[in-house]
Amino acid sequence: MGDKGDKEDKGDKGDKEATTNYHWSLVTGHWSLVTVIWVLLRLRFRVRFR
Repeated sequence: MGDKGDKEDKGDKGDKEATTNYHWSLVTGHWSLVTVIWVLLRLRFRVRFR
């Protein structure tokens, strides 16, 4: 029983790590996209107000 429990715990930890990594890659991807759009908007405004 104890051995099975340990194996299940390891599996759960692996799944949790995979989901957190996936989540963080989504978050960083989202923020890089936002940064690019923000920079483009700033450049456009800078040109417009020159």
